Amino acid sequence: MRFQVPQFVDIEDRIIGPLTLKMFGYYAVAGMLLFPLYVLLDLSAFITVALPVLGFAALFAHVKIHGQSLVRVVWYAVIYYTSPHIYLWQRGGGQEFPLLVRGEEFAEWQENGALAAPSLDVIAEQLNTHGNVSVDDAPDPMLEDAVGT
Repeated sequence: MRFQVPQFVDIEDRIIGPLTLKMFGYYAVAGMLLFPLYVLLDLSAFITVALPVLGFAALFAHVKIHGQSLVRVVWYAVIYYTSPHIYLWQRGGGQEFPLLVRGEEFAEWQENGALAAPSLDVIAEQLNTHGNVSVDDAPDPMLEDAVGT
């Protein structure tokens, strides 16, 4: 027995001419905003106000960015810019920050209380890189010193 499989389920139905219900809603809201202005303003002032309002209505009704409506993109942008962000700490200015070493396996470094972390230049010299792809692993200075002694 064969069944018909619905296709194009992600496309909205055209309800009012070539417009979907959402598109018509954007134009209807723009019309409701412009009608009182048409009554109150003279023609040149009304046209000056009406063109941007109708332009925004057309943008919100028809523009899609990566398959998302412009309203959704603007909403996500507002949420992104008003929500708190997590900033990751990064070293700056080439300063040496001590790395606190604790534990039995690092007993030889405990006498100093801290071990200076290697700079990025030292790490870059130890790595053989070709096109930002590491070919060899850098030796671990802690393991080599512990094994060597």
